Amino acid sequence: MRRRRHRPLRWFLITGLLIWLARQKEPVASAVLAPLRLAQGVGTSVEIQQIHAAIVRERQVSGTLPPPERFNAFIRESFRTARGDPSRDFWGRPYGYRVHGRGFAVWSLGPDGRPGTSDDITMRWEESS
Repeated sequence: MRRRRHRPLRWFLITGLLIWLARQKEPVASAVLAPLRLAQGVGTSVEIQQIHAAIVRERQVSGTLPPPERFNAFIRESFRTARGDPSRDFWGRPYGYRVHGRGFAVWSLGPDGRPGTSDDITMRWEESS
């Protein structure tokens, strides 16, 4: 029979290792955190594609795009995620949405959280004439 008394020690050691890694300078921390950052970017890209498709479907079904002031409610009504609020990206920031002319754009500000930088993730759609 396996004893469970060493589990708290195991969790203590794992937590200690994670804290140590978080405090390390480059390149140790980058090597460990790079896969996590990549996964966050991929997950956000997939969600933006799903949001984009749902907005296009809404346009096809109802004839209108969701208004920007209802965007977060539209996402919450359209999606369920295991990680919580579907109106937020994998970095915990709200997705952006803008209607322009006969189209729209949906985006994430990416890991740095600043608009207009190279890590932003954006999808646009323009209705063809």
